[in-house]
Amino acid sequence: MEVRTLNDLNNTIPLRGHKELGEFNFDDYFIEAIKVINNEEFPEVNGMKFSKIPKFTLKPKAKTFFNKYYKLHDIRFLPSVLLGYIVNNNSIKDVQDLANLFNKACIDISPYNLPIQFNINNVNGGTLSSQVILTHLEDFNKELMPLLNVAYTDIRLSKTVTSITVASYIHEITHSQVDHYKRVIEEFYNSEVLSIFNELLYSYDLKNKNVFFYQLANRLNHLFNCFNSMYLYKFEGKTEGVLEKGTYTEFDYHTDAKYLLSILKAINMFALCLDDEDFKEYLISQIQTIFDGKRTVEEMLYDIDVNNETSLNPEHIRKLVHLQ
Repeated sequence: MEVRTLNDLNNTIPLRGHKELGEFNFDDYFIEAIKVINNEEFPEVNGMKFSKIPKFTLKPKAKTFFNKYYKLHDIRFLPSVLLGYIVNNNSIKDVQDLANLFNKACIDISPYNLPIQFNINNVNGGTLSSQVILTHLEDFNKELMPLLNVAYTDIRLSKTVTSITVASYIHEITHSQVDHYKRVIEEFYNSEVLSIFNELLYSYDLKNKNVFFYQLANRLNHLFNCFNSMYLYKFEGKTEGVLEKGTYTEFDYHTDAKYLLSILKAINMFALCLDDEDFKEYLISQIQTIFDGKRTVEEMLYDIDVNNETSLNPEHIRKLVHLQ
């Protein structure tokens, strides 16, 4: 089920064990720091094109990357047909019965065996689809979500498969490793940090500047789009004309905040790795402990001094841009 409203977002937060959704308010310092970053010279990627690659090479390329740095664990898979059987089962007596049936129906598989749907128009697009049971009964949802395990149904990627698609695939597999455990990410706003870090690391490791700078420029463009939308909504009260279509809502605001803060922190982390191989090795080992469910993203970020303030340092952006 796709989560598209703030109400749904609040209801699904307990599924992954995030803390209750707070309010992100950026102050004058944050606004000015973003403006400084926006004035940097970014890689020119307009008109840059990438050759198509066979779809069957997608998984081997991702495996090569993950085998170099991490050890992945199995994930829970729940096909839609099984979900339909669960919710229509007449033997269910209460919330606990429903949760037990849901959790027992999940199948442990390798993340590489999760079905892939090539149905997204955006060349950078990617989605890891989770199975969620949401009703119109608030109390029921609040009771059910903490009892469910996270389970997935498929990964959706771009119709056109290129090296950029591999980065998107790695991004989604990273989600499967982190989101598998409850409370490994405490703050909703840190949900994208490790996935964006790994897509940058993969792109850099290719030794193909076009791919890396396209990935970097795409994320920076995403960052500024999020910031501009949030600014128009909070400071100018605009709800129409903020997005290409549709009304901008509180759900969009919190989602944009998640990407804005995660992109800044991921770039901060990656910049710290560039000149310090020992730190890179340490950071990879810490990410592995998160994959293993033994540590939270927040504990790692605290230890390496990566936060909203330190990640606003334009030097991190400059270091990556000047790799040209």
